[in-house]
Amino acid sequence: MAKDQESDGWAGVIKGRPEVGDIAELSRRTKPKDIEAFSAITGDMNPLHYDKELAEKSVFGRLIVQGGVTSGILNALVAEKLPGPGTVFLE
Repeated sequence: MAKDQESDGWAGVIKGRPEVGDIAELSRRTKPKDIEAFSAITGDMNPLHYDKELAEKSVFGRLIVQGGVTSGILNALVAEKLPGPGTVFLE
């Protein structure tokens, strides 16, 4: 590993520093049981996530997934794909 990677936080990243133009993709079809589990863990019981009738009357027009689920998928993308194992999403 190059000296500059050791000093700038890239030490221990298995796939190394990503290059400009690298891409990664991660998708998931969220299911009601995912919403229920996230709500149970976080206490986020906003009815926009599980009350279909109320959600359809909202500006969204349908049920929506908690923002934390979306953030979690982004964290998984960083940890698993790009740059990959050995990284933690800090900013």
